[in-house]
Amino acid sequence: LTQAVVAAQTFMATQQTALRLRHGANRREPFSGVRKGLLRTRSDRRAYIMNSTFDQASWQNTPDSVIQPEEEDQQDVPHFGESQELAKGFEIRPIVNGILHASQEQKRNFKSLDQLFNVGRTTFDLAAGYPPGEELYGSYAMHLRRDKQRGERHAARLQALTRWGPKDLGPWAFTRRAVEEVVVESQMLQSHMLEPLDMMQLHWRDYSQRTHWDALHRLCDMRELGRIRSVGLCNFDTEHLDQIADRGLGVVSNQVLMSVVDRRALRFMADVCLETNTKLLAYGVLMGGLLSERWLGVGEPGLHHRGPQLDHTSQQQYKDVIDAWGGWVLFQRLLKVCKQIADKHDVTIAMVAERWVLQQRAVASAVMGTRVGMSEHPVSTEILLSVELDAADLGMLDEIHDESISLFDVFGDCGDELRRRL
Repeated sequence: LTQAVVAAQTFMATQQTALRLRHGANRREPFSGVRKGLLRTRSDRRAYIMNSTFDQASWQNTPDSVIQPEEEDQQDVPHFGESQELAKGFEIRPIVNGILHASQEQKRNFKSLDQLFNVGRTTFDLAAGYPPGEELYGSYAMHLRRDKQRGERHAARLQALTRWGPKDLGPWAFTRRAVEEVVVESQMLQSHMLEPLDMMQLHWRDYSQRTHWDALHRLCDMRELGRIRSVGLCNFDTEHLDQIADRGLGVVSNQVLMSVVDRRALRFMADVCLETNTKLLAYGVLMGGLLSERWLGVGEPGLHHRGPQLDHTSQQQYKDVIDAWGGWVLFQRLLKVCKQIADKHDVTIAMVAERWVLQQRAVASAVMGTRVGMSEHPVSTEILLSVELDAADLGMLDEIHDESISLFDVFGDCGDELRRRL
């Protein structure tokens, strides 16, 4: 808590000059009264920000010349690959880092995040209220700002896509005050004390509770107030995505499961996204690591006591998907085809699986699970985007898929399998 207070005070102090330049030297600055020890508790910090007279809309609409680095200062800032615009002034990177786990050592975590940053992977997918994502992201942002060689111009490259899955679905949970508290909490954890969140994605687990409309309207209110830049969805099905688009709420994306095995999003949702200018963010692209050389030519996990063992719970969930899709034998044939394509392009099976997803219609980014501080040498965005699967490659993958069972018929639309677990 002490570190959080110090970080908040340091960041606010560094923005005083920026505020004067943006709003005029005579304008009363919202944080001019901050003193050492003023924000002693989390509730104090939340209340201070929410009750501030800071003009969020004015801040959002003013030029970015103060905070954003000048063109000549950006020469040493990594920038790889093409980006897609999700909202006005907000572009998303093609590869998003989903923070799954992190080591207990901060230096190892920062080193791992530096490796991601240096290969152009500067966008992160975070879950609101679930450690270690937001805390780690905020600490790393502060780490970059304090670095004399990198500073604010590097930190400005970072992006955070925040997922919010409310546990309480009653109408009282979605008053303007309640939703604002959620947003401000994420602002604090991500070290966005003065800047809006890049994106808030709403995940909804029970459509019988129609309060998702209340939640969406409150998030849109936060967007208009300048608390967040854009509003997205997570695991919404096609029917509800279409209803939301019809209401003109300006939702820009929907994050769903998609892989060369799980193609449900291409059944109906992709076409709706193209019609409504909504982008798909795909996760589960590598099926927990099962789409890799490690599992090529390997016996089916779990059949024999001495056989290969799955590494974690998510791999077991993806193994269940493979069983429903066509089984381990067909999956091995898919891996062999992926390996053949990988050798043709001098890449890995994982890169083939990632590239296949990125080439699908309406897809803006692939969310790749990252174990920060536990794995090294991430694939460069530039290298991944330099590979393009041709018609022959895609045809070989489609031939295998044509022999499989439709996961849409088994599980339903995107996200339905999650709602069935309730």
